[in-house]
Amino acid sequence: MIQLGLSPVPEKDDAWRIRRNNEVNELNVVTFIILYDICISQRLSCLGYVQRQVDAKTTKKILQRSRLKGAKKERPRTRWMDDVKDDLQTMNIRQWRRKAQERSEEKDIAR
Repeated sequence: MIQLGLSPVPEKDDAWRIRRNNEVNELNVVTFIILYDICISQRLSCLGYVQRQVDAKTTKKILQRSRLKGAKKERPRTRWMDDVKDDLQTMNIRQWRRKAQERSEEKDIAR
């Protein structure tokens, strides 16, 4: 994808020129949006996979545990699940646990 932004552009008179900054920036914005969508899709797919696992699995136990209560005074770190919940809220998806159990609905959401 980086090579696409740096590749030369053909001109009208069979000449080639280097892309201008605004052209490269436009390509980078589009690339970023595509990569961000892929990242969200992968996160939701992973969430569905873990949610369908047996409760005894370590990954599911970690997903279901709450934050540890400690004496920390600073802001708590953002967890992976917080990001996923933000993604679900942005996409206006409710009852994600039920939808994750039904693979057909989960696949539609993750795409």
